[in-house]
Amino acid sequence: MSNNVLTEYRMEIGVTLLILFGLASLIGIIGATTNLHPTGFWATFRDIVAPFGNWVYWLALAGPIGFLFALWWILDFIFKIRKLKEMIDTESKAKFIKNQDDIEYIAWRLPKKYKILVARKKTELRIS
Repeated sequence: MSNNVLTEYRMEIGVTLLILFGLASLIGIIGATTNLHPTGFWATFRDIVAPFGNWVYWLALAGPIGFLFALWWILDFIFKIRKLKEMIDTESKAKFIKNQDDIEYIAWRLPKKYKILVARKKTELRIS
């Protein structure tokens, strides 16, 4: 059974969302702080901010929230990978079996290649 698209491409989707929400935050904050009439250096962003009109206030609100969510999503993914690699990086069969439930749960939450990695480790340690 294949994984969900959100599981298989979590990093790619997360980075895309991070960029989009970062741009939305930038546009929203520039538009909201300059009241849609930027001057000086900020005037170079006038053509970018102007099409959004009063929606820049919503971008200024939703952009940072989405940015933080996307950042958390990416960091959670990275920490799960790091934790899984730490848990399977053992030559002790007893230690692997002790952590097997956690290992299999984390591998289930990650892309398919990590399930394959766990299966290889099980074969290496002769665990059924």
